Amino acid sequence: MTKQNLSYLAGIIDGEGSINISLTKSRQENRSPEYRARLYVVNTEPVLIEWIKTRFGGLTYKRPDKVGKWRTRYEWVLPVTKNNTLLLRQIIPYLVIKKKQAKNMLEFVASTQSMGKKLTKEILAKRQKLFEKNRILNLGSNND
Repeated sequence: MTKQNLSYLAGIIDGEGSINISLTKSRQENRSPEYRARLYVVNTEPVLIEWIKTRFGGLTYKRPDKVGKWRTRYEWVLPVTKNNTLLLRQIIPYLVIKKKQAKNMLEFVASTQSMGKKLTKEILAKRQKLFEKNRILNLGSNND
């Protein structure tokens, strides 16, 4: 990855993207909540989304407007896991607006465990706290 490509991606994420931790609560009482860490970019220009996917991998989606008022939107999604933090680490120096979200996501991803392992109450509490911190950071612009 070139510094130029990494800095361009960081600028796109700062302006058109999202550093997101989502929560899905299980319908089964004895299951832990499921959190997902993802980088997103949404844009109406497919060439931009294809440029990102070609250089950085990830998934892409085409979302046509079902109402007819808006242009088709294109999405790039990169799940961030414990084994997949390199790109996030590489763009942090170039992020201006969403640097705190990126650092929070790295801390969150470090708290994950292997599939099938029961999560302790302490880890669940830490993940919930980092999830809530991500929500607050994404709501405001106080990202000094």
